[in-house]
Amino acid sequence: MATNTLNSPLIADLIDLVEIREGDALETLAIDLPETFDLLLLDGAKSLYADILHCVETHLRPGSLVLADDARYCAEFVSHMRTDVNGYVSVPLAGDLEDPIPLVAAEDIGRIGAETLLQIWQGNRFIEISGPTYYSPNDVAAALEKALDRPVIGVAVPRETWVDTLAQHGMPADRSGAYIEMTDSFNSRWIDFGVPGTEHVKGTIDLVTAVKSLTRRAS
Repeated sequence: MATNTLNSPLIADLIDLVEIREGDALETLAIDLPETFDLLLLDGAKSLYADILHCVETHLRPGSLVLADDARYCAEFVSHMRTDVNGYVSVPLAGDLEDPIPLVAAEDIGRIGAETLLQIWQGNRFIEISGPTYYSPNDVAAALEKALDRPVIGVAVPRETWVDTLAQHGMPADRSGAYIEMTDSFNSRWIDFGVPGTEHVKGTIDLVTAVKSLTRRAS
């Protein structure tokens, strides 16, 4: 925290309530922590989010609030927060266009499926397949912009217009119900990865590579 911020009259009355620890967060947060926390705010190096959470997680009391800026850049952190057995309820605050979800290339699905069929195993297996990381709608727009070499902007479509919008793109209104139900389930995290008893397998094809492949086929 900058010195001029600390000296600001806006926080002068609160400074006695603040403990400032200078240095590597993974070191300064590893010792002498308060017994419990009510709030954890993460707004630094995204790659360290999961490690910092691990340092303080046992001190978070039930009902604590964890706020993380641009969490989509740390897939390990997002996966941990959205896995039910870890006890969190994950809610995006930046809007649907910034909310990262697991996407996977069709080529990865086919390859992983074929490899699984060639393996020797007995009984039932439930396999979750995702891409190498999570991507938001804005990430998809950026990938399309890069592949097409033209401006692409993501636009959130109001839910009440989904049926008409899907119909305009070729999906009859009487057949869009199942698709909308699935989309609602993803947005609410009712459908998500990390279900106990499943195997999570990551593909290797990233978003930009997949989009470039699709645009080449369409041209």
